[in-house]
Amino acid sequence: MKKKIIGILLLLILIAPVFLTYNWLQYQKSVVRKDIKKRIIEGLDKDELVLLKFSTASVQSELNWKHSKEFEYKQQMYDVVEKQIEGDSIFYWCWWDHEETKLEKQLKKLVADALGLDQQNRLKQKQLSNYFKLLFCPSGFEQQESTPQIAKNYYGGQSVIYSSPLWPPPTPPPVLIKQIEIL
Repeated sequence: MKKKIIGILLLLILIAPVFLTYNWLQYQKSVVRKDIKKRIIEGLDKDELVLLKFSTASVQSELNWKHSKEFEYKQQMYDVVEKQIEGDSIFYWCWWDHEETKLEKQLKKLVADALGLDQQNRLKQKQLSNYFKLLFCPSGFEQQESTPQIAKNYYGGQSVIYSSPLWPPPTPPPVLIKQIEIL
């Protein structure tokens, strides 16, 4: 029973940072939305707004609507202040919401990282794994059992010598290329 509780606690500790960060970003997004809504109600000057023009067909395909007064276009968030329809064209006077765009990108990155969907991150993890494999397990690695050998030491006693199970010494021994004379 105690092991199950410890296991559950460890799992919660691993999940908590992602969960808390996601909720914090969602909260910040709602604060930004309320602030923008308040500014729109108070009235914004036309020079603070962005005019976007779309055909009625492109509104359905190019805009990702969050709700009736907010959409995403080319990975940027816009809040609709005024809408005008003229023939086949729709004009939107919008507040370009840089803060919410930044928060939305952070949320998408967090979810992609948590689910392992980020290709660049996956590539970096694979490269790091390959590096550690080369560092700790060289190619041609064969597990050998270490057998003790008994040898006589200088003082006449016996010593037990263990050979390395991981990397046996190179055979034949390396050749000395150049000998330096010491005067």
